[in-house]
Amino acid sequence: MKLSPDKLFSDLKSKSLKPNYGKLFSDFASYFPTGLMCVAFIPYPTALIGEYGSSLPVVVFYGLSLAITGFAYNVLWFYVVRRYIKAEKLIHQKVVQKATIWTLSYPISYLVAAGLAFISINLSIILYALIPAFYLLPGIIDEQLMEQA
Repeated sequence: MKLSPDKLFSDLKSKSLKPNYGKLFSDFASYFPTGLMCVAFIPYPTALIGEYGSSLPVVVFYGLSLAITGFAYNVLWFYVVRRYIKAEKLIHQKVVQKATIWTLSYPISYLVAAGLAFISINLSIILYALIPAFYLLPGIIDEQLMEQA
């Protein structure tokens, strides 16, 4: 079956994208600029741990910085869930609950890694390296979207 450009365009036009992610981002940026500042701050603790990775305060500072960034991301997640996902019923409620646990595990794992630095700096750095690798795996929302496709 061959789709004509007119048919394809009308199909795309008829399927409105909800929510408006540009509006969502601008709303969030105006309400919560701290989240954007956290992301912009990440290169500083990363450079510190690269230069002084054997120093306990630097390793703890790195973990706390990324944990704060993770909590800022969670504020964004809760905002999106409350304002768009629940209101528009875009994702099943059980999936939202599982995804919330998934997003909370990010900053909590960085807090655990920062605390682990007091026991072993090397183990803490290994955990810092494993946390982003863990998040490369598909999340619960990705799985739901793949099932719907």
